[in-house]
Amino acid sequence: METSKKCEFLKVGNHEPCQNLPTKNSNYCNLHNFLIKKSKVKPCLKCGKGTCAKYQICTKCGAREIWHHNRYIDVYKPYREEAYRLRKVDVLENPKL
Repeated sequence: METSKKCEFLKVGNHEPCQNLPTKNSNYCNLHNFLIKKSKVKPCLKCGKGTCAKYQICTKCGAREIWHHNRYIDVYKPYREEAYRLRKVDVLENPKL
């Protein structure tokens, strides 16, 4: 049995893998086999650190900026466009305002 073999799972916030012993049928320990099945932790696309972020980018590489940008596009922009449309309609109906 190889004792030097370690779990190859990437830890959240690190470039280093987990140091637990893997199971017989896998390169990962029991906990990380479960997390892989649930697809929780993936490497950051920019720096390679482990991250749970939806966009697969860690906080230091700009995950918050991406979140705020997508939130603006998904939530605030449609409301703003609708408000502009309603203002135009109101101006056309009441030209003296």
